[in-house]
Amino acid sequence: MGIFDTIHRMMSYLFRRDGESPSGLLAAAGGGDTGVAVTRETAMEVATVMAAVNCIVQDIGQIPLELWDERTTAAGNVVQHRATWAQEYRLFAQGPNSYQTAQQWREHVAYHTLIWGDYYAHKRYVGGYIDELHPVEDPSRVQVKLEDGHRQYTLLSAAAGLEKGTYGDETIFHVAGPSPDGYRGRDIATTHRQTLGLALALLQYGSTFFFNGAMPGGILVMGQGTTDAQAREAADLFEQRYGGRNRGRIAAFRFGTEFKTISTDPEKSQALESKRQSAEDLAAALRVPEWRIRQQTPPSHQAWRDYVVFTLGPLMERIRAASEKGLLARPAGPPAPRLYLYWDYERLLEMDFPAQIAAYKQAIDARILNPNEVRERLGYNPYDSGDAFVNPYTTRFDDPNTQGGG
Repeated sequence: MGIFDTIHRMMSYLFRRDGESPSGLLAAAGGGDTGVAVTRETAMEVATVMAAVNCIVQDIGQIPLELWDERTTAAGNVVQHRATWAQEYRLFAQGPNSYQTAQQWREHVAYHTLIWGDYYAHKRYVGGYIDELHPVEDPSRVQVKLEDGHRQYTLLSAAAGLEKGTYGDETIFHVAGPSPDGYRGRDIATTHRQTLGLALALLQYGSTFFFNGAMPGGILVMGQGTTDAQAREAADLFEQRYGGRNRGRIAAFRFGTEFKTISTDPEKSQALESKRQSAEDLAAALRVPEWRIRQQTPPSHQAWRDYVVFTLGPLMERIRAASEKGLLARPAGPPAPRLYLYWDYERLLEMDFPAQIAAYKQAIDARILNPNEVRERLGYNPYDSGDAFVNPYTTRFDDPNTQGGG
């Protein structure tokens, strides 16, 4: 009975599915109706998936995730400032550890959440504040379950400076992708298994179809009595005279020799067309437009804004919300301003410079932004009196009674 129990545990570990913890060695392995094995690794072999993932991850990496605070003034007004005073500010501005920049960390979180479904990191504290984050390189080595309303993380082996064992939210930082249970993400191979299976099957078919360029252009039919040596000599001579750059020349044959062309099988051509359709389906599933995958200029500024909002936005919001909940908890002490995180979308949504200036001018005129806030966005130094919110058409800058829109 002991040996069968051991075998059962081994098989459960190897083939654990998303119905349980997605942390088996071969988790997310398996095929759809095509019979092709679909894993996270094989998914990245599909050019459309690799291009779409790279676009999403690299674009998110370019958008700063900034730490701000919110406080109420004596007059009852709520004001926001960059929280450069906070211990956690360095995590987001410079990077969470000695070997990752802030951009690399954002890309890493986005990649793991998108491909694996989960991102895990070990929180290290100094003086009650989170000082460093060390990511778990292989999320499949982490099991997650709920215990009394709290997540428990079991490391199947030592990782990120932690020994094998079970830890809680105070030790593990977790960003989860979309999932049925709400606390564990589903990886790309599980979410898009059927579409990926078809794409991989067509990829394998295309590889065999063009194997070593072996599809012949034609066949020379020789007369009876031709030896193998003569047939090879005739084929080499024919290729020399009529192959490559000489294709299209008129060929002459001795009596008894015939040349038969070989055209592409219509079914094979249809399979190649199916491959193109499969690529479009995968791009649509990942919500990445074709112009972005092909590194082309977007058809309009609105198209670029839609991509940032509808494709990058949901994943960015997951990262922001999980970071606020898991990284900004303050230790007991005197009241402090509320901390929150903000993605600076404008870094990717910036228009051409003349259009930018026109838009900022309208924001200044409407007292939405002041000149120094605009100059900060453009990377310029502030100037004296640039913090005032004034309408240049109705306000005299030399009249202090009108400053601030009074």
